[in-house]
Amino acid sequence: MMLASCGSGSDWTEREIAASDRAVEDAHGDLDALYATYTGMSGRTAVRTATMLMRQLDELEFLDEPITYSPSDNPKQVRAEVDWWMAEWLNDQGRWADAEAQAQRAVESARAAGDKRLEADAWSTMTLSRQQQGDPHGALAATEESYRINQMTGDKKALSSDLNNLAFLALALDKAETARQYIDRAIETEEALGRDDTGPLAIRYGTASEVYMKLGQAQKALTFAAKALALDSVAGRDGKTAIRRSQVANALLASATTADTARAALQLKLALPALCECGNVRSQAIVLNQLADIESHRDRAAASALYEEAWTTAMRSGDAVQRLRASRGLWRLGAGQQWVERYALLTDSVHRTEIDARMQAMQRGFENRELELENQRLEAQATYRLWVGVLLLIMVLGLTFVIYWIKMNHRRLRHEQQQFEHLRVDIVKHMSEKMSDPLNAIVAIGKQVEADRRLRERGHIIVQQAELILGMLLNQGIINRTEEGNLPEPAGEDTRLFLGRLMDETYKLMKCGNCSVGQVAQGLGMSSSTLNRRVREATDATASQYIMRIRIEHARNELKAHPDRSINEIGHQCGFDDMSHFGRIFKQVTGMTPTEFRKAP
Repeated sequence: MMLASCGSGSDWTEREIAASDRAVEDAHGDLDALYATYTGMSGRTAVRTATMLMRQLDELEFLDEPITYSPSDNPKQVRAEVDWWMAEWLNDQGRWADAEAQAQRAVESARAAGDKRLEADAWSTMTLSRQQQGDPHGALAATEESYRINQMTGDKKALSSDLNNLAFLALALDKAETARQYIDRAIETEEALGRDDTGPLAIRYGTASEVYMKLGQAQKALTFAAKALALDSVAGRDGKTAIRRSQVANALLASATTADTARAALQLKLALPALCECGNVRSQAIVLNQLADIESHRDRAAASALYEEAWTTAMRSGDAVQRLRASRGLWRLGAGQQWVERYALLTDSVHRTEIDARMQAMQRGFENRELELENQRLEAQATYRLWVGVLLLIMVLGLTFVIYWIKMNHRRLRHEQQQFEHLRVDIVKHMSEKMSDPLNAIVAIGKQVEADRRLRERGHIIVQQAELILGMLLNQGIINRTEEGNLPEPAGEDTRLFLGRLMDETYKLMKCGNCSVGQVAQGLGMSSSTLNRRVREATDATASQYIMRIRIEHARNELKAHPDRSINEIGHQCGFDDMSHFGRIFKQVTGMTPTEFRKAP
C-alpha cells in the first residue's frame, strides 16, 4: 500500500530542494504547520515536502520504518498516504476531533488516487476517533464503510477484522443480536482463511464470548472463551491467555454454582500474574474486580482490599468503567465514601481541574444511589425515624472524615520530616568521603521529591535546603561548577549492563506483541527521549533501529533453531502482527527473505 520508494538526491532540482527546505524551516518543527504548507504545494515540490514531513514523523518515532518518495511517484497517491498518516498521528496524540476531520480528508484523497485499500484504512482510523469522542453510532457507520470496501476488494483478512469491530460496536450500542450476527460471520470468515497465525481467530472467539454473555447464553459464551484460551495458550501468547482466562471466569460466574465459582476464581488467580508481567493494567483492574465480586460473598475484608487494589489499578490505566465498578463494590461494602475522600486527598495538583470534574460526577452518582435508598426507607418507615437516621449518618460520616483527615495529614508531615532528616544525614555522610557525592545526593533527592506525588506540593522545601547547602559549598570554593554551570549527573550504569537490560525488556514485550519504543522505555523506567539518547551514545543507532535489530536477530536464531515452526509463528513471536512487514524488514536487515535465510547453508 505504501510507496516508500527511495529516490536519489540528484533526481530533485535545486528549486524543488530549496522550496521543501524553506517549508521545513518555516514550520519550525511544527508538524501541523508543515502539513498546512504541504497542502498548498503541488507537483514534484509537494512530493519532496511530503518526504520531509515523513522524516519528521520518523524522528518522532511514530513510523516503524522511514518512508521517502521519489520524483516519479504519483502526487495523488502521495497525498492520500500523507493524509492518512497525519490522521493516525492525530489519533495517537489524542486529538480525536482533528483526527476525524483528517481521516475524512484521507478518504477523499484515497478516492482521488483510486486506492480502495487505503480508503478502507482511513475509515478504520475514523472509527477509532469517533469511538473516542463518545460517538458509537458514527464509529459503526465508519466501520460499515470499511467493510463495504473490503467486500468489494475481496480482502478476507480485512473483512474478518471489520466484522469483529462491527460486533464490538453493536455490543456497545446494546444491539446484542446484531453483534451476534456480525461475530458469527467473522468467525466463519476467519475459519475459512485457515491461516497459520491463530491470533485473529482467538480474538474472534473472545469477542463471541462477550456477545453471548450479553445475550444471556452463558454456556455458549464459555465454549467460545475456552476455544480462545486453548488457541492463545498453545501459541504461547501469555498476555492474551490471561485475558481469555478472565472471559472463561466471567462465563463460569454466570452459572452461580459453588463449583463453577471456585473454577472461576482459579482461572482469575492464574491470569493476574501474567497480566502484571505484560503490563496490561486495564485487564488487571477487570480481573481484580472479578475476584472482589467473588470474595464479597465470603470474606468482606478480602473483597474490600481487592476492590481498593482494582480502583487504584483502574486509576493508573484511566479506565473509568472499572474505577466505577470498584467504587460501587466499595460502596456496597460500606467503604465507598472513605475512598471518595482519599481520591480527593491524593489528587495530583497538575490534573486538579479534570479530576475535580470526575470527582463531582462520581459524587453525584453516589448521592443519587443514596437518595434511592432513602426513598425505599421512606416507604417502610415513619418520616421521623428516617430523618433521625439520616442525621446520625451524616454526623458519623463527618466525624470519620475529620479523624481520617487529621490522621493522613499527620502521617504526611511525619514522612516529610523523615525525608528531610535523611537528606541532612546523607549529605553530611557523603561530605566526609568525597566532595562530589553531596552533589549526587542533592540530585537524587530532587528526583525522589519529583517522583513522589505526596511531596510535590511541600517537598520543594527539602530541595531548597539542599540547594542552600550546595551554594555554601560553591561560595567557599570547596567544590567547583561544571563547564556548563550545572550540577554533574550521577554516574550512569555500565553500557553493557544497560544494553543487556534493554534486550531483556525487548524480549519480554515481544511475548505480548508490543515492542514500541514507548513501551520499552516505560519498562526501563525512563522516557522515550532518554532511551533514544542513551542508545545513540552506546550504538550510534536510534532506539527504534536497535530494538528492531534485536527482534530480527531473534528471528534469525529461531529460523535456524526451529526449522519445523512456521515463519508466521516465528514472526508473531518476535512481535510482528503483519507478516509482509516482517518479511520486508527481515530482508532489509539480512539481505534475504525469511524463507531464503532458512534454506541458506
